[in-house]
Amino acid sequence: MQDKSKSEIVIRNMENSDVPFIVLSEKEQRKDCDVEKFYNRLEEQSKGQNYALVAECNGEIAGYVYVYPFSKSGLFKGEGFSEIVDLNVLKKNKNLGVEDKLMDAAEKIASDYSDIVYLSVKIHDWKTLNRCVKQDFIVHKSGVWKENNACSDCDNGDELVFWLYKNLDKAHIHRFLVSNTIERPLLRWYQEGVKKILGNMNIEKCQRIKVGDEIVLTDKQNLAYVKGIVTFKHEYDTIKDMVKSEGVKNLLPFLNDDDIEEGVNFYQNIPEFHCVDEYGCVAFGLRITESKL
Repeated sequence: MQDKSKSEIVIRNMENSDVPFIVLSEKEQRKDCDVEKFYNRLEEQSKGQNYALVAECNGEIAGYVYVYPFSKSGLFKGEGFSEIVDLNVLKKNKNLGVEDKLMDAAEKIASDYSDIVYLSVKIHDWKTLNRCVKQDFIVHKSGVWKENNACSDCDNGDELVFWLYKNLDKAHIHRFLVSNTIERPLLRWYQEGVKKILGNMNIEKCQRIKVGDEIVLTDKQNLAYVKGIVTFKHEYDTIKDMVKSEGVKNLLPFLNDDDIEEGVNFYQNIPEFHCVDEYGCVAFGLRITESKL
């Protein structure tokens, strides 16, 4: 018999064919198992809404986890942070390091999108709670929750949870959500070098960015992204100064270089530029290093 403790643990994307094995294994553990939940989350993965991962040990599935890069539920729902959901290791694979491998993989994915990752732990699951705290997760001060609501006076039950979060050490990485459309495929333009410069209002977030830092531009609708290293940083008092100096086409490839007023009007119509008179503008040159489109 092969010694599992000496086996390499492999993390990969979950597939439809994995579900029957997982369901059978969980039923053997006398656990309630919602089969449709697995297929629903795999469908979400196919739409770019999550990452569904499994861990294999000796060629057999040992556990699984889901990562929602921009979660719409839980403690930080809708704030652009990543959530780790349903980390589970099958009973016969406990204490082999599978939990740590799955968590490491989930955090790595989360760090591509977010500065914070969070998860929930059932209030009776002290073993998991203790492990998460040792991995630098912090129990949120909001206390006990039931489903998606804080609970000031709740009965004990398996549905009650604590929320934990972790600050990812990514001070030199800066993230922006962008509107990536068929008519204006900004991420592809960056990838192909058609768009070379990111223009933004010079708010505090942008003031912290330095040459050599990494910027991640992510589609608001899915998990597509491009990453680039900041090659220069130029600050301007007005949109017009930025557009004229950097070149309209470098900022807005759908316009020509002599369309200065159109370029100014474009930025003025972006809600994020509503305080440009107060903050001014900034242009970042980007050298694209990685993309997922």
